[in-house]
Amino acid sequence: WYRQFIMAILQPLEPASVFDIGCGAGTTLRMVRDLWPTCDIAGCDIAPQAVSFAQDHLPGARILRGSALDVLRMLPARSYEICLSVYMLAYISPDEFPAALAELRRVASRYVVMAEPMIFGDQVHGGIIQTTGHLQWRHDYLPHVNERDEIYPVGYTDAGNLDTDIVERVA
Repeated sequence: WYRQFIMAILQPLEPASVFDIGCGAGTTLRMVRDLWPTCDIAGCDIAPQAVSFAQDHLPGARILRGSALDVLRMLPARSYEICLSVYMLAYISPDEFPAALAELRRVASRYVVMAEPMIFGDQVHGGIIQTTGHLQWRHDYLPHVNERDEIYPVGYTDAGNLDTDIVERVA
């Protein structure tokens, strides 16, 4: 359901290029390509099997293997109209979070679109969650957005954290 919501946000933006951090097997990128066949799609993921699958099933897409922050740092400034993060920043530690947001903003020429689990300032107590083999963090995004940004509360997760979509205008 959240991918349809992301596509509804992307639709009026009519992107010519999208970079998806943590693209996994490329499902969201496939949806972008289906809607905009000429859109330059690219992404990265740390899981070799996911990268291999995406490379095999998204001809012409640039799918890179590596951590989100390392890959973003390799990309030229303003190289994609939209940088997309769907539940990826939850895997970025609080120490690396500001750098990851800065890199998303640097690489995007128009928008950063984030669909992330979120906590608010008074709920921040480390914000760490242990899942199957991975640590996840819940970040407070509100101090990092500005008055030009659009925030869409989506609903609450079973842990009581708000899932939020943020569309941040870069240009």
